Amino acid sequence: LNSPRQFCGGVSYHSATGTDVGVAGLLSPVTPFVGGASVPVSLVFRSGGTNTLTSANLGYQLDNGSIQTHSWSGSLTTGRLDTFTFSTNLTLPNAGFHILKVWATNANGSMPDISPGNDTIRIPICLSLPAGTYTVGTGNTDFANLNDVFTALGCSGISGNVTFSIDPGTYTGNYTLRGPIRGLGPFSITFESGSGIASDVTLSNPTGSVFRIE
Repeated sequence: LNSPRQFCGGVSYHSATGTDVGVAGLLSPVTPFVGGASVPVSLVFRSGGTNTLTSANLGYQLDNGSIQTHSWSGSLTTGRLDTFTFSTNLTLPNAGFHILKVWATNANGSMPDISPGNDTIRIPICLSLPAGTYTVGTGNTDFANLNDVFTALGCSGISGNVTFSIDPGTYTGNYTLRGPIRGLGPFSITFESGSGIASDVTLSNPTGSVFRIE
């Protein structure tokens, strides 16, 4: 005969011994993102170790652009949160797919951070492609390759009729367009040869299809 069992007692949660600073979240910018807008960058960071956090380096970077940093000082005991807004706003690009990286490092100066894995977060920023013609290919183009084009379309969609003008050449690979594409109903997507001669652009894939829509 099985009799009911009771659990008597409590559950305790213990922070790791040492010093830790980690990014707990991003307050700004948040969706919906507006291309060209100047927005503050505000983060929430946390003291996760048993040692009181008294200083840290905070920073952010969009893609491979300029790095903005700040040296924070204060007093955060175990589990406490604080917020910080950088003095330099972030100007969002007008279109495309981008990554905003935000971090909190160098806890208490030279002391080792016991949980470096929570120091950095990466936020995808997707902005709809406005109406217009975009160049694709090597050199000074809007998109380096067709994979970048399809990534942008799948992430951000379009806000007008767009045309992708492809530099002459041979493009080998499989290109997947994942839907639904925002804005595709009222607007159109056109691919064309940049030279105006269709035969100047060759798309091939020796192992299967060139285009796939999912």
